[in-house]
Order: sequence, then C-alpha cells, then structure tokens
Amino acid sequence: MKDRDSNAGCMLRQQKNFNKYFVSFFCNYAITKKINSLNKETEG
Repeated sequence: MKDRDSNAGCMLRQQKNFNKYFVSFFCNYAITKKINSLNKETEG
C-alpha cells in the first residue's frame, strides 16, 4: 500500500510537470504558427 501511495504521488508530480511542459509547448507552437503565417503573408 505504501508503494502505491508513493507511486501515486510520483504520478501526480509527473502530471503537473507534463501540464507545465504541454502548456509551454502549445504556446511555442502557436507563436511559431503565427510567425509562419505572417512570413507567408509578407512573401505574398
């Protein structure tokens, strides 16, 4: 039971880190897409 508890805590920490990573990845992705579309517009 103790192992399961520590496992759950580890999973929770991983989930938090994953959420943080995913949010920053998504922001970077959105910014990159925006820059790419702006570049396409200036190219004509």
